[in-house]
Amino acid sequence: MRFNIEAHELPHKYLMTYYNSLRTWIYPQDLKDVPILKAAYSFLHDFHHDASILNYKAHQIAIACLYLALQVYGVHVPYTDEEDGQLWYLVSVDLAREAENNSNV
Repeated sequence: MRFNIEAHELPHKYLMTYYNSLRTWIYPQDLKDVPILKAAYSFLHDFHHDASILNYKAHQIAIACLYLALQVYGVHVPYTDEEDGQLWYLVSVDLAREAENNSNV
């Protein structure tokens, strides 16, 4: 991040917000058995060691880390189906896009 954290929005707040909304969709037993948030934070931490983190928006990084954690542990998000285009993270992307547009006004 070139030691300039003020110039870049950090994905940590998005990660927590998306996880909090996502955990209401996931079965409680999966949340108990699988460290989704811990894994997502680990991926986020590792991604900060790569300069390519500067090429993406904070909400995109947060969603990618959560998505990767779900994929690694094989956790399925109920009521979503990738084949039908019903993706849980599209809701979050739309909200982030809307918030971004409102902040530019």
